[in-house]
Amino acid sequence: IKAPGGYRAEILNEYFSKALKMAPPTLTDVVVQGPGNTPGRGTNPYDVSGEVYLDLCIVGSLAPGAKIAVYFTEFTEQGWVDAISQAATDTVNDPSVISISYGNPESDAGSAWTTMAINQVNQAFEVAASAGRTICCAAGDSGAADDTGSKAVHVDFPASSPWVLGCGGTRLES
Repeated sequence: IKAPGGYRAEILNEYFSKALKMAPPTLTDVVVQGPGNTPGRGTNPYDVSGEVYLDLCIVGSLAPGAKIAVYFTEFTEQGWVDAISQAATDTVNDPSVISISYGNPESDAGSAWTTMAINQVNQAFEVAASAGRTICCAAGDSGAADDTGSKAVHVDFPASSPWVLGCGGTRLES
């Protein structure tokens, strides 16, 4: 699936300076596969730019002054395996924390994950964990059914990996 996704620096800068009244984070784009930072305009149903903005706004506000490497890849199983492997072993940007807001139910018939890909990603996570990198992954959307259309409980991968911290079920209140 050719999915646009990315961010515009001017939008992030405005959000941080005007809404949060703080300096925006320092961003480094890392292109693993595909075109890299290609923010969409919200007209493509596969556009993941909203997720990219969400992640950058949350991480940038929780860790002021952080240097953030943003890994871009194609939206394929191999793209994910390659991106996670690169982040896990990246000695140039040397991430201490890896944040992944994407996931799919492991057991759903339409899942994007095969057993082989799960095993490859888990191997990369093990490498990252042994290097002291913390990996935080979204537990899923819309409760335990995770928008699958069924009422069954579904575990999201990569949040279900034994090498990561599954995060979710949170709500911020002022």
